[in-house]
Amino acid sequence: MTLEKYLTQKIVVITITASIIVTMLFLAWIEDQQRDYSFNKNWWAVSFVDPHPTIKNNDFTIENYAHKSLFHYTVLDDEKKIVEEKITIEKGTSKTIKVPYQESSRIIIKLGTQEKTLHR
Repeated sequence: MTLEKYLTQKIVVITITASIIVTMLFLAWIEDQQRDYSFNKNWWAVSFVDPHPTIKNNDFTIENYAHKSLFHYTVLDDEKKIVEEKITIEKGTSKTIKVPYQESSRIIIKLGTQEKTLHR
């Protein structure tokens, strides 16, 4: 085997190895960003603090990863308003809201034009 052929083979092996390493690092970086809840994301979620229906507690949590931060919530007992308030929750944070317990309550949470509802 000549020296020229040997060096050509070495260059090919080194190039392929370097390409694989760069690709793996890039994919690891992309995956890390995808696991971040707030990176280029626009979503929000609501949930009861205690999801068990036997517990007499209507407190709920709003988790915000949206670009907006002004929430509006209404607590209804049948169709009668019990509580209606606005609350600011910054992106990347969550807040627990304490509301009075009602047997058959419905909680409507709005952020801009989006609306989500919790039922007990």
